[in-house]
Amino acid sequence: MSKGEIITRMEIEPIIKRAYEDAKFRKEFKKNPKAVLERELGFRFADDVKIKVHQEKLREVHIVLPASLSEDSDVVGQHGEAVGGVRG
Repeated sequence: MSKGEIITRMEIEPIIKRAYEDAKFRKEFKKNPKAVLERELGFRFADDVKIKVHQEKLREVHIVLPASLSEDSDVVGQHGEAVGGVRG
C-alpha cells in the first residue's frame, strides 16, 4: 500500500474474526483498538484519528455508514492525503 492510502474493511475482517474467536484478543481490541490495528496491520494512524469498537448484542445490529468526502472535509487533508495514516 502506498503512502496516503487508507485501510480497507477487507483488511480489518481477519482482526474482527480473531476478536470474535479469542476472548483475550477481543478484550485488548476493545480496550485499545487503535494500537491493536496499528500493530496487526503495520499501519500508523494520524494522531487525531479516533477508533471505536462496538459489539453487537443478540437483538441489536449496528450498521456503520462510510464517511462521505463531501460531508466530512476532515477526511482528506490539505494536500489530498488520507488522514487515516501511512503504512510503516
